[in-house]
Amino acid sequence: LGAYFKSFLHDAVLEINFVLDCKDLENLHTERSDKVLKLEHSVAVASSSQEGQEELSVWAPTSHGRVTKDRPTHKNSQGYQVDSIDTYAREVSELTHTINRRVDE
Repeated sequence: LGAYFKSFLHDAVLEINFVLDCKDLENLHTERSDKVLKLEHSVAVASSSQEGQEELSVWAPTSHGRVTKDRPTHKNSQGYQVDSIDTYAREVSELTHTINRRVDE
Protein backbone atom coordinates (compact mmCIF):
# COMPACT_ATOMS: atom_id res chain seq x y z
CA LEU A 1 0.00 0.00 0.00
CA GLY A 2 2.88 2.32 0.77
CA ALA A 3 4.38 1.73 -2.67
CA TYR A 4 1.01 2.54 -4.27
CA PHE A 5 0.75 5.96 -2.64
CA LYS A 6 4.41 6.74 -3.22
CA SER A 7 4.02 5.91 -6.92
CA PHE A 8 1.94 9.04 -7.53
CA LEU A 9 2.59 11.21 -4.44
CA HIS A 10 6.37 10.66 -4.50
CA ASP A 11 8.04 12.35 -1.51
CA ALA A 12 4.77 13.63 -0.02
CA VAL A 13 4.28 10.31 1.78
CA LEU A 14 6.44 10.12 4.90
CA GLU A 15 4.71 7.41 6.87
CA ILE A 16 1.76 5.06 6.58
CA ASN A 17 -0.12 3.74 9.61
CA PHE A 18 -2.87 1.16 9.72
CA VAL A 19 -5.63 1.12 12.28
CA LEU A 20 -6.83 -2.33 13.21
CA ASP A 21 -9.81 -3.30 15.31
CA CYS A 22 -8.47 -6.14 17.40
CA LYS A 23 -10.55 -5.92 20.57
CA ASP A 24 -10.78 -9.72 20.79
CA LEU A 25 -6.97 -9.99 20.79
CA GLU A 26 -6.74 -7.28 23.43
CA ASN A 27 -9.19 -9.20 25.61
CA LEU A 28 -7.26 -12.46 25.14
CA HIS A 29 -4.01 -10.68 25.97
CA THR A 30 -5.52 -9.18 29.13
CA GLU A 31 -6.85 -12.58 30.20
CA ARG A 32 -3.44 -14.17 29.55
CA SER A 33 -1.67 -11.45 31.55
CA ASP A 34 -4.01 -12.09 34.50
CA LYS A 35 -3.29 -15.82 34.33
CA VAL A 36 0.47 -15.18 34.17
CA LEU A 37 0.27 -13.07 37.34
CA LYS A 38 -1.68 -15.82 39.11
CA LEU A 39 0.83 -18.42 37.93
CA GLU A 40 3.77 -16.34 39.15
CA HIS A 41 2.07 -15.87 42.52
CA SER A 42 1.41 -19.61 42.83
CA VAL A 43 5.03 -20.41 42.03
CA ALA A 44 6.23 -17.86 44.60
CA VAL A 45 3.95 -19.36 47.27
CA ALA A 46 5.13 -22.89 46.45
CA SER A 47 8.78 -21.82 46.47
CA SER A 48 8.47 -20.10 49.84
CA SER A 49 6.73 -23.12 51.36
CA GLN A 50 9.61 -25.37 50.25
CA GLU A 51 12.40 -23.32 51.86
CA GLY A 52 14.54 -25.46 54.11
CA GLN A 53 13.14 -28.67 52.64
CA GLU A 54 14.73 -30.95 50.14
CA GLU A 55 14.75 -29.13 46.79
CA LEU A 56 11.70 -30.12 44.77
CA SER A 57 10.88 -28.72 41.39
CA VAL A 58 7.99 -26.28 41.70
CA TRP A 59 7.41 -26.61 37.97
CA ALA A 60 7.13 -30.39 37.95
CA PRO A 61 3.54 -31.13 37.00
CA THR A 62 1.43 -33.26 39.27
CA SER A 63 -0.66 -36.11 37.96
CA HIS A 64 -3.56 -34.43 36.13
CA GLY A 65 -3.75 -31.46 38.50
CA ARG A 66 -3.91 -33.74 41.53
CA VAL A 67 -3.82 -31.70 44.73
CA THR A 68 -0.73 -32.09 46.90
CA LYS A 69 -0.06 -30.56 50.30
CA ASP A 70 3.09 -28.71 49.18
CA ARG A 71 1.56 -26.80 46.29
CA PRO A 72 -1.03 -24.01 46.21
CA THR A 73 -4.59 -24.85 45.18
CA HIS A 74 -7.75 -23.00 44.23
CA LYS A 75 -11.32 -23.84 43.30
CA ASN A 76 -12.01 -23.91 39.60
CA SER A 77 -15.22 -22.72 37.94
CA GLN A 78 -16.83 -26.09 38.61
CA GLY A 79 -16.08 -25.94 42.33
CA TYR A 80 -13.31 -28.56 42.39
CA GLN A 81 -10.07 -27.96 44.30
CA VAL A 82 -7.24 -28.03 41.72
CA ASP A 83 -3.47 -27.53 41.68
CA SER A 84 -2.91 -23.82 40.89
CA ILE A 85 0.46 -24.15 39.14
CA ASP A 86 -0.69 -26.90 36.77
CA THR A 87 -3.98 -25.17 36.03
CA TYR A 88 -2.56 -21.70 35.38
CA ALA A 89 0.37 -23.06 33.35
CA ARG A 90 -2.06 -25.00 31.13
CA GLU A 91 -4.36 -21.97 30.75
CA VAL A 92 -1.45 -19.65 29.86
CA SER A 93 -0.24 -22.16 27.28
CA GLU A 94 -3.72 -22.47 25.74
CA LEU A 95 -4.20 -18.69 25.62
CA THR A 96 -0.76 -18.20 24.05
CA HIS A 97 -1.62 -20.76 21.38
CA THR A 98 -5.00 -19.07 20.73
CA ILE A 99 -3.44 -15.62 20.47
CA ASN A 100 -0.72 -16.83 18.08
CA ARG A 101 -3.30 -18.57 15.90
CA ARG A 102 -5.49 -15.44 15.73
CA VAL A 103 -2.53 -13.22 14.85
CA ASP A 104 -1.57 -15.55 12.02
CA GLU A 105 -5.09 -15.46 10.51
